[in-house]
Amino acid sequence: MHKIVKVDDNQIRLDRWLKENIKNTSYTNIQKIIRTGQVRVGGRRKKPDYRVLAGDIIRIPPDQIDTEALLKQNSNYQIRSIRDMQIYEDKHVLIINKPYGLATQGGTSINIHVDGMLKDMNTEVDEKYRLVHRLDKHTTGVLMIAKRREVAQFYTSAFKNQKIKKQYIALVNGKPINRNGQIDIEISDTYQKKSDFVGYNRKQSVVTKYKLIDNHEDTISLLQIYPLTGRKHQIRKHLTLIGHPIIGDMKYGNIKINEGLEKKLYLHAQKLVFPSFKSEEKIEVIAEMPIYFYEAIKLLKLNLDE
Repeated sequence: MHKIVKVDDNQIRLDRWLKENIKNTSYTNIQKIIRTGQVRVGGRRKKPDYRVLAGDIIRIPPDQIDTEALLKQNSNYQIRSIRDMQIYEDKHVLIINKPYGLATQGGTSINIHVDGMLKDMNTEVDEKYRLVHRLDKHTTGVLMIAKRREVAQFYTSAFKNQKIKKQYIALVNGKPINRNGQIDIEISDTYQKKSDFVGYNRKQSVVTKYKLIDNHEDTISLLQIYPLTGRKHQIRKHLTLIGHPIIGDMKYGNIKINEGLEKKLYLHAQKLVFPSFKSEEKIEVIAEMPIYFYEAIKLLKLNLDE
């Protein structure tokens, strides 16, 4: 999200300004998001002692939204939070960078989710906003929202027909033998235990490509991942099946979190490349990784460059 510095805040330190404008955060976290370049002033990195100027446009990372606090807020706050997560918008779609821990849709014990926020938002606009696809609760990144029915139908079809390119980034256990690989193992749409989700019920043909970006002592690898199909938990299942489960994936085989890393899932929907609605123009949207992911990469001394 972006905020504009008011006249009353002219010449105060950047770290102090952030502490006053981000709820429920610590000074240590403020220093982290500045140090890792997650905060930008006029599109540029600044040091904690930078003196903000009236009119400065300051970007605050989307994952600084306190999703737990949203439960205590009213609908108007929830509407604003969707806008705070926004990273792209045109006449047809709205795209957000979904933070960690925010569910896409409702379910048992899920009181707040993107779909519910959209329902509140729809009371304020002429169109009816709709989800086009989903991300797991603990997966961060690019999430597309259509502004009306025909747009939702267009992009649902585009996803199904592989006209939309999806790129994820993940930390996984071990090091793949090949730098570039393709996984085309059939998986079932249900499973009975963590290590056994192949061959049950209805099988679905699924394909996931990956590229090794960097590796830490052959124990943890940073991968770029390109799912060509869109099955439930496809990436998580496929990586577990080839012996490289995602760090922090408690459901599909990696219950151990490496020392020094936050106990979270290290899977981020990094990029969408999609056709403009009913035109040949290609649109590319990139979602910045959450801070905990950057911190892990830094701790493991991994190189983000391909």
